[in-house]
Amino acid sequence: MELYEAKKIKGTDQSITLAMEDIVDNAAAYLKKELPDPEEDLAIKLWKEKKGIKPKTKGSVTRPDEVAARTLRNWVRLYKKRRQDRAGG
Repeated sequence: MELYEAKKIKGTDQSITLAMEDIVDNAAAYLKKELPDPEEDLAIKLWKEKKGIKPKTKGSVTRPDEVAARTLRNWVRLYKKRRQDRAGG
C-alpha cells in the first residue's frame, strides 16, 4: 500500500511482480516493527523481575515469501473492504 500510495508501483500484475522484492522488504520491515516477539517479551519480563539478563535487541523476523501479484491484489481488496465495513461505509 505504501509503495502504491507513493506512486512507486501501479496496481497492475506486471508492476507488482517487478516490485515484489521491494514489497517483501517493506513487509519484513513492517513485521519487525509491529509484531510482538513472544521470546523478547518473556526476556524483558524476566529481566524486570531480576530473573534474567537484559535483552540486547529486538529479534529478527523471517522474510515473508513472495506471492503472486493477483494474490496480493486480492489481499489488498479484502483489506480495504474490511476497513470500509468496520467504518460503516
